[in-house]
Amino acid sequence: MAIAPDNCIVLSAGKFDLANGAGSAGIEREFKFLKTAPFPSVTIYFHGGLVDLASGESHASMLNTFFAADQSSPVFLIWETGIKEVVKQNLPAIFNEAIFQRILRRVAQFVKGKLDKSLLPAVTRGISPLQLMREDQIQAELNAAQTGRVMFAQTPVAQFAPAETLTPAERTQIEIEIQDDLQLQIQAQHIANSREAPIAAAKGAIVPGATVTLMDPDVLDDIAPAQPGAKGVLSVVTLAAHIVKVVARVIERFARHRDHGTYLTINEEILREFYVGNAGKFIWDGIKKEVDQAFGTTADCGGASLVNQIRALWTGGVKPRITLIGHSAGSIYVSQLLKELDAKMPADLKVDVVFIAPACTFTVFADALKQATGRIAHLHIFGMGDPLEMENAIAGPLYPASLLYFVSGVLENESDEPILGMQRFYTFPVYTAGFPNIASVKAFAPLTLPLAFGWADFTQGPGANCDMHSHGGWITDAPRTLESVREIVRIGF
Repeated sequence: MAIAPDNCIVLSAGKFDLANGAGSAGIEREFKFLKTAPFPSVTIYFHGGLVDLASGESHASMLNTFFAADQSSPVFLIWETGIKEVVKQNLPAIFNEAIFQRILRRVAQFVKGKLDKSLLPAVTRGISPLQLMREDQIQAELNAAQTGRVMFAQTPVAQFAPAETLTPAERTQIEIEIQDDLQLQIQAQHIANSREAPIAAAKGAIVPGATVTLMDPDVLDDIAPAQPGAKGVLSVVTLAAHIVKVVARVIERFARHRDHGTYLTINEEILREFYVGNAGKFIWDGIKKEVDQAFGTTADCGGASLVNQIRALWTGGVKPRITLIGHSAGSIYVSQLLKELDAKMPADLKVDVVFIAPACTFTVFADALKQATGRIAHLHIFGMGDPLEMENAIAGPLYPASLLYFVSGVLENESDEPILGMQRFYTFPVYTAGFPNIASVKAFAPLTLPLAFGWADFTQGPGANCDMHSHGGWITDAPRTLESVREIVRIGF
């Protein structure tokens, strides 16, 4: 069955994209059809952030065939995100920058020195400077991490004391080391000489403020203020201060046991300090803004129109079983939709929810539960599980872990932000206390059932099997996961 335009809601900035979809007229026709549809259920699918318009339409076409064959009328919300382009283009470009590589080596060197110092006797630890490993040895450790091995494998990071921080003397040592680093000076001066005014781009993104780096413009203003018509001015002191912040945050995350492993944590904190905008945060924030825009008050808001059509269906006496499926960032849409349905639908509406590698935060979903707990009849979460998440490299050697790790470690406002689709936040001991949003989600009755979660590789029979080995490939590369979702659509939970 080919995809029909009327059962696709194509949105841009939350509004109907009339250049690529039928708009409000299409959704009205589709829901008019649903009033007399021969199927006993409706499935509404929200794709994820790595899916562009063409891929969204392709996936909708495949799922349209499956869901219709399973006697469910499908509706697809297709929205243009942009994260895929960042992952494919910006992240490799950042990794290949000479200054990124230099900062990476130096930060790794200081982190290793602090880790080694933390193992010394207390009386020695208080007065000793950081002993720095040779750079060729540091590079060998980085090379090992980039090929899947453990960085500083002989150093017991897990034993790091909770109160461990950089001392004033250690901060001064790092500042002096950086200010005397001739390679960094040359690379930073090259950047200073290439400064240009940043320009706003799509979805709130900002293009670089220099021709030879993707560093954020505000960081460049600190370390290399623009000097029109003149040779760039470099502030090595400010550059050193930024690097000290990176090292301090890495150590803090080790101490709180909120790290993502040594290599990932170092890379995450460098990206957060120097590159976060062009690493995708502006686009990620834009994606979340688009969800809010979709539920606005004007007639062209796609999410609000969807709610109105469901309400008209329901109050007209047509009450099919509704299954909401959210993949990755689609879970943000589903979370908001649940609140909107709770506010506007009769009391007897309940829905089934399936999340596949959900990228929404625990905070977002806990907020949805606070308002709409009674609207969810059943809930199932499929995901890769932590070991596979750590191996699903989205950006080669720069970031050899999954998109969800990247969202948690780089794109959200706080490092290691709890993400709904990551197994670590349900099972790691550090999250068992002091995280009220995690606690409230874990206590939600449907998630306390034995088969509520399917972490790959998981085989528990029809509707509960998961073989996801990549974040974006659940439709094309995970047949048992796809079959499980189809089974839920076909007969429910």
